[in-house]
Amino acid sequence: METTSAAIRSVREAPRARVHLPASVFSNHFYAPVEVECTDLSLSGMFLSADLLLGPGERLTVSFTVPGTWHRIVADALVIRAPKGVTSGMGLRFDRLPSLDATILGRALQGVRRASA
Repeated sequence: METTSAAIRSVREAPRARVHLPASVFSNHFYAPVEVECTDLSLSGMFLSADLLLGPGERLTVSFTVPGTWHRIVADALVIRAPKGVTSGMGLRFDRLPSLDATILGRALQGVRRASA
């Protein structure tokens, strides 16, 4: 039987890279941006490791600097999953990245994946 995390991995649109980078979350639920850590990043989304959890279906804006660059991305996203426990956090899917952001992020992720291989 396939586990939930294996099922999630099988439907992902883009390969992910393990990262450790700060990200800011903006939501109507917060008075100010909340700083969290991104631990998983791809062209289609990211996983934010945090005790702060918005539920699946919630909308937010996330801001982060592309690994190895000075390029900052601000993207609208949808919470896809919000596991609790040892790996508490939120799995996000970006709505749509502008072409320039997607190109810069794609190149950076290739470098991160090569470095960790």
